[in-house]
Amino acid sequence: MHIPRLSPHDIVADLDESLHCLQTESMELYWLYRDDPERPVADILETLNSPVTQGKIRYFGCSNWRVERIEEAIHYATEHGLTGFVGNQGMWSFAVPNPIEDSRIAPMDDQTLDFHRETGLAIVAYTSQAHGFFSKASSDPAADDQIPL
Repeated sequence: MHIPRLSPHDIVADLDESLHCLQTESMELYWLYRDDPERPVADILETLNSPVTQGKIRYFGCSNWRVERIEEAIHYATEHGLTGFVGNQGMWSFAVPNPIEDSRIAPMDDQTLDFHRETGLAIVAYTSQAHGFFSKASSDPAADDQIPL
């Protein structure tokens, strides 16, 4: 998960492996984790549209992509008549995370929330329970101040 796998070869190999592990010939939604800003969105979208055409996937979405890259992907898909992202899976929680040192993680922020409100692109939260933050806090009220996020 810490290495973006967005080359055409990696996308096809990972998709085929997922289908094999799921013991199915197609899936409704395929998520891309971890953007690679060095790779053109054109390559990524062109690669993903092939399995859509083949019936291997119906839709695809992104996770941990910055707003600028999602906008670039939306524009490319629209300009070229391609299927684009149907959603973004973002790090979004009631807890405010401590500063995140991994630049490949794109937590929900005001800009991202505004983007989703304006565009209507679906947002799917991951780590909505802040990796168990609330259950840890509720089990030992004395430790509330000691639980790192």
